[in-house]
Amino acid sequence: LPPHVFGVSADAFVKLVEDQKSQAILISGESGAGKTESTKLVLLYASEVLTSEEGIEDRILDVNPILEAFGNAKTARNNNSSRFGKWIEILVDPIAMRLNGATVTDYLLEVTRVCSQGPHERNYHVFYQLAKHATDFASLQLQAGPEKFAYINKNPVAVAELDDADGFLQLRKAFASLSFSSEDEESVFRIVA
Repeated sequence: LPPHVFGVSADAFVKLVEDQKSQAILISGESGAGKTESTKLVLLYASEVLTSEEGIEDRILDVNPILEAFGNAKTARNNNSSRFGKWIEILVDPIAMRLNGATVTDYLLEVTRVCSQGPHERNYHVFYQLAKHATDFASLQLQAGPEKFAYINKNPVAVAELDDADGFLQLRKAFASLSFSSEDEESVFRIVA
């Protein structure tokens, strides 16, 4: 049987405690292989087995909606394809099995997608999410609905398996969890707009 993501995670934490040495879990694969979902499961496992200050696990998990909104897009092969690589470092006190924080480094963002997409592909999710909720930010002076924007309406705007409205709510919830001020949040959306 191939290794299970929770088994790999458990082995890494056991080695961390026993050997007192840093551990790494490499998640790789072809488009659609489940890298994004596997990463979420590793983070979920870590949040369950480690103690921490109140709410830090939720804040670490809340990074995912932000990464997905700004770094994932529909491709011809996958509706939620990561268009970048990321290195997530979980900071752990191995003696206390305490989660102290995390850092996320992204790299190799597929910048060409911002300018154009192939047939049956979409730009990054955040463009469609913001367009769905354009009226939430009157100061941006946007019309509601992604079909109104020539920049993103060249290919199918709606994808059955993606709920852009819910994705936007999850994105805003993540911003709030990570202590983005309303001014910071609006500044981010102003750049996207």
